[in-house]
Amino acid sequence: MVWVKPEHLILAQSFWSCEKASQYFKLQRRKGHGTRGFSSLIVATIDSVFDTRPPPYRIIYDFDNEDIHISIVLAVAVELKEIEEHWSYIQDNFIPAIEPLHLEKDVRRYVTTKVENLANNSDEVIAPYSEELDSVATRSCLEKYHKTFSIPPDEKLVNCEF
Repeated sequence: MVWVKPEHLILAQSFWSCEKASQYFKLQRRKGHGTRGFSSLIVATIDSVFDTRPPPYRIIYDFDNEDIHISIVLAVAVELKEIEEHWSYIQDNFIPAIEPLHLEKDVRRYVTTKVENLANNSDEVIAPYSEELDSVATRSCLEKYHKTFSIPPDEKLVNCEF
């Protein structure tokens, strides 16, 4: 469970599906994670070709009107339970605080400042798509490996070289 330094998303979000949404926030799941089908195969292939393994869950700040579209990554997680804890935190703490704000710019400034503070106070401070996120990505791969081959989570992987 990781709050991340808020980072604007530039590319379209076609590889992500929305699990939950509110006026300014979306909880998203990476397509291809935990599902089967053609879109899962395409996303997995693209991830393999570009050697990317983003965490399967994220929360973004999302604002869209006819003039502007803003998306900012706020939190990422490997497990659904972890990201749902962040979602609950946002619903309980952010939503009541931003209700009196009338301008989107004020809401965005409040949210990004609050998340930066949470990220700085946490044990892991990382950018959402940096090399430092490799530990979260590795956890994601390891979890998928255990699930695919029905290996208990307490079982350790051993690398032997001769």
